[in-house]
Order: sequence, then C-alpha cells, then structure tokens
Amino acid sequence: MRRAMARELHRGRPAILIGSDVVDIDGNDIWHAAVLLSEGQQAVLGPVADGGYWLLGLAQPADEVFADLPWSSARVLEQTQRIFAKSGVSPALLPVRHDIDHARDLQFRRLPANASHWRTRRDRP
Repeated sequence: MRRAMARELHRGRPAILIGSDVVDIDGNDIWHAAVLLSEGQQAVLGPVADGGYWLLGLAQPADEVFADLPWSSARVLEQTQRIFAKSGVSPALLPVRHDIDHARDLQFRRLPANASHWRTRRDRP
C-alpha cells in the first residue's frame, strides 16, 4: 500500500486507496474523497465499523501512516489519526462502512438469493 500510494503521490497528484473487502461502498463516497483532496484537504479516511478504515486518501506523501500500525486490529483508525495529528494534519472522515474479515461479517448484509457461492466451505451445509 505504501509503495502504491507513494508512486502516485510522487507524480504530483492526490491518491486514494480503497479496501477490496468493503461491501457497502457508495460511489459518491469515493467522489467526495477526491473532491476533498482536490480542494486542499491533506488526508481523507473512510472508517470501518471494526476500528480500521476502508479508504485512505492523501494529497502528499505520508509514509509514517504505514509504519508500525497494528494492522487488522480495532486500533488502526485511532492510531492513524494520532499519526496525522502529530504532523498537524486533521483528516476528513467519510461515512462508516463495513468490511468483510470473516464469513460471519456478511450477516449484517442482506444477501441476494443467489449468493450461496459467497459462502466458505466451512459455512456450507
């Protein structure tokens, strides 16, 4: 993530990383993050309900946000916000979304009738 973000930022334009395990992303959220960055916001975070984040947007390189974080823990968002605060950055926050870390995380979503292929082998009858 750090390298992908740095590559785009060094080209002189804002960059946005989006989690691939978030089922309720709204296209307007991504658009809103891009607008915030283009209007001068230095950072944007999209929190997830379990304490992480589903989106990270940056206007300039900030390698420190990738260092020594407790990834996959309920403290990732909080720690990231502290790192930004130490740099004098107050990131904009998007709406809270839900990521899928385990099959049980799908329970909060109403799945379409043909979603049986989403189950893991362990979850199948």
